[in-house]
Amino acid sequence: MLPTILSKKQNHEMLSMPGILFNILVSCKESNGAIVIAEIQAVPGSEPPRHVHTKEDEVFIIREGSITFFIGDDIIQAKAGDTVYLPVNVPHHFTITSEVASGYMIATPGNIEHFFRSISMVTDDKVISPVQVPTEEQVNHFISQTIAFGMEFV
Repeated sequence: MLPTILSKKQNHEMLSMPGILFNILVSCKESNGAIVIAEIQAVPGSEPPRHVHTKEDEVFIIREGSITFFIGDDIIQAKAGDTVYLPVNVPHHFTITSEVASGYMIATPGNIEHFFRSISMVTDDKVISPVQVPTEEQVNHFISQTIAFGMEFV
């Protein structure tokens, strides 16, 4: 049995990438790879392209703002208080439709945390960095990490 933790007492790292802050609340290490839970804040322009996860199910719980999710053939207009499930092997993408959106991402299994770590930087700053056009090197790194972690652009 895994130890029970009170996550608020854990010293988790905050991850930053242009337009997005990830605050890891329960790490995949703490859950023995079973799950990762992160608080996320993001702005328009930081959304990933349409993709499919071949390993993870994801759940987004919207706390603030609004996001339009495109999951398979479905379109979901999500707002604060809504929960959206993105099943494994179903293509999806989303568009942030408010100035900022925040909430929680839950992914199982939790090894996708390593993907987010590979494309972001650890930060103590709680300010969302501006969205910027990525360099060719950043795009190539993003694509290589996406493939390495079992995701595909569609």
